[in-house]
Amino acid sequence: MAAGALIACAPTDDGWLAQAQGAGIGAAGGGVLGAIIGNNSGLGTGRGALLGAVIGGTAGFAYGTHVANQKAKFKTTEGRLDARIADAGKKRQAALAYNWAMASRLAQLRAKVRVNHRKAAAFRRTAALPTAAWSP
Repeated sequence: MAAGALIACAPTDDGWLAQAQGAGIGAAGGGVLGAIIGNNSGLGTGRGALLGAVIGGTAGFAYGTHVANQKAKFKTTEGRLDARIADAGKKRQAALAYNWAMASRLAQLRAKVRVNHRKAAAFRRTAALPTAAWSP
């Protein structure tokens, strides 16, 4: 039952590979460690190796499943982030285009302000000139 639940967690080729690698490495390491412990404890080298391989393989398989699930989670997160990055790039381009348009409009308005300042200065100069007395 537990093995079925673990197998169901990694339905991709990458998931199966991670599980197989975890089980293989765990079984090998557990077998060596089990043989050493079995020899020293009187259980026997063969029995210790077998028991260690089973425990190590199961633990390695479980860890491989964990790794596979993390990889799958990272892939979906990476896809989501890639989409956001692409969207941000499009928004950046739109913002740059808008900024260029506003910079052009601002330059036009500044030019009009300069013209109006010159006209106002010329008007002030002519208004300051003495005028002939007006009589009706």
